Amino acid sequence: MPRTIALLLVLVSSAWIPACGGDDTDSDGDADADADSDSDSDSDSDSDSDSDSDGDGDGDGDGDGDGDGDCDVELEPCAVEGAAFCDGDVMTVCTLDPESGCLSLDGEDCSETDRICVADGEGVACGTSCGDGVVSDGEECDDDDEDAGDGCSDACAVEEGFVCDESEPSVCTEIVCGDSVISGSETCDDGDADPGDGCDADCAIEADFTCAGEPSACAACGDAIADVDAGQECDFGTLNDDGHGCSTSCQWVVAATGEAQFDASLPADLIDCFAVDAVDGQHLSALTLQQTGEACGTGSIDTEMWIFGSTGSLEWWGSGVGGSTSDAIATSGDPSGSEYCAAVDPVEVAELQSLSAGTYHVCVAGFAGAAIDYRLVIDLLDPACQNGIRDAGEQCDDGNAVEVDGCSPLCTFEAAELPYPGQEAYTITTTGEFGCASLVLDGGEILRAGTSDGAGSCNYDTVLTLYDANGNELASNDDGGADGCSALQAETDPADAGETVYACVRGYDEDEFGEATLLFTATKLVISEIMKDPFEVSDANGEWVEVYNPTSRDVDLEGMTLWDDGGESVEIASGGPLVVASGGYLVLCRNSDDTENGGVACAYDYYFAESVFQLANDDDEVRITSVGGRQLDGVVYSDAGFPDVAGRSLSLDPDLRDSWSNDSGGSWCAGTGALPAGDQGSPGAANADCS
Repeated sequence: MPRTIALLLVLVSSAWIPACGGDDTDSDGDADADADSDSDSDSDSDSDSDSDSDGDGDGDGDGDGDGDGDCDVELEPCAVEGAAFCDGDVMTVCTLDPESGCLSLDGEDCSETDRICVADGEGVACGTSCGDGVVSDGEECDDDDEDAGDGCSDACAVEEGFVCDESEPSVCTEIVCGDSVISGSETCDDGDADPGDGCDADCAIEADFTCAGEPSACAACGDAIADVDAGQECDFGTLNDDGHGCSTSCQWVVAATGEAQFDASLPADLIDCFAVDAVDGQHLSALTLQQTGEACGTGSIDTEMWIFGSTGSLEWWGSGVGGSTSDAIATSGDPSGSEYCAAVDPVEVAELQSLSAGTYHVCVAGFAGAAIDYRLVIDLLDPACQNGIRDAGEQCDDGNAVEVDGCSPLCTFEAAELPYPGQEAYTITTTGEFGCASLVLDGGEILRAGTSDGAGSCNYDTVLTLYDANGNELASNDDGGADGCSALQAETDPADAGETVYACVRGYDEDEFGEATLLFTATKLVISEIMKDPFEVSDANGEWVEVYNPTSRDVDLEGMTLWDDGGESVEIASGGPLVVASGGYLVLCRNSDDTENGGVACAYDYYFAESVFQLANDDDEVRITSVGGRQLDGVVYSDAGFPDVAGRSLSLDPDLRDSWSNDSGGSWCAGTGALPAGDQGSPGAANADCS
């Protein structure tokens, strides 16, 4: 609670200020400002000193000012200008009126500011006192009491072994090593008092360790592993150096910052690191050169380079043959040929493309730890069409403005649009660039693409890549086909319906000229078996078509259409879902009565009054179209190219169950497997191998 502290009057000046006064020099010319001519300070003419004890100027000591009639106020206890004292919560100060020369009293009510009048050895002021819960000047804490032993002493000082916060009243907490809270003189606290783990029994960071956080995570500095949780930015193991690369406390030592050219001299067995700040979407390139000239031929400087993000770890192998990195986003030795300089190119290194905003570190060392004088060039490339890097919003970027090379000057695919479900013989000629074909998806199908020379092999080595409409790579293949041919497969999602995909081919050697046939198809359903000419039963009863679902999802045939090129068609209308399970088969029959159709179990009977779809025994087509009107598969058979045995089905080789292989008669053979009536085939089940 507030306390009134009495204070003796304090003299703040060595000069005595009169209570009443005028000019210091009176009319008789003396300097004592009284009315006589002697040297004392009273008003009589003798030379004794009968000093005025009450300071009112008349020498009688009664304090009423009657001696000279100038000051008629009660002055006591104010006698000296600047003197201050406490009167309850009022701080009173003696002030001198410059016009009258009289002393007066000015008071300030400290309680109006929720403070009290406080007097101490330094003077009187409106302030606080220890124990009032307010930390005032000269106090380290104030916990609203005057008790010692609770962290804040009776003199409002923080006691040893405690730490007090900045709140009012102060909250003080005992410092305990091992409580996971860093306080007082502790530099770490890992939740225990065990030594040897980076934070010792006194909660001090041990030598060769760094610690960070509460509870503290501690890690050795110098083990070539940058531990972010322990506050480490980098760790180059035995190559940590306080003047280069990474310090002995595992913090970056940056030689220079920015996108520029830097000339540097690096002593043996050390690493230089340079920092560069990238914004979102930029690409980073860096290379080393000789300081004189641009060449880096035989006998010139030999360098190694690493690109790190916010952290860098590097373990030197032995006495300096290469390096091992755990978190470098790019590394470089010799870029090409006989040159010895190091280079990293974002066109070739995807990790240096479209960077996230932040600071990156380019670090350089002499090969095998050699001392080097070198020049480092760091460049940041902004997103732009024709820079050789596919940036956001671009389908492709081949770094040029050449037309009809697969990627247009506007960085969009130049592609032939194929009819769904694809085209078998689209010829692409590449001249160091690539050629593309596109296909609009039905959704939920399997895409297959491959290259060929038309005779089952390749006349030159190809690389095949599948892209989505935004230019994102979906799949890629080099030698998945025969010889140097490429082949790949990818499955789409039903939600991809209406999206466009691109299959693009280039030569393995980008400078190679060549011509390839691109096969690009979509498979959602495969016509896998056809009974076109039953022998034991009539055509009207015994014809049937089997479909196979190669995808990972069930396919509903309801609303799809069977048709041929002659205008015969039938819409599948079962009155409910007609599902072909994933990896399963479904049989569509002209007559579903197994007592009349030769004993075939059918899922759907397409023979009714309005149906005009039937199978010719010699040449005909069987096609199936989606609800949206897109052909999902089609087979064009003939007596000449396909097996033609009455009473035996056309059976697709199980190794060739896709919508492009079943276009070829060589993929089919005569069906096997006895049916109840005596014809042969395997409706609703896997076919026998044709080989």
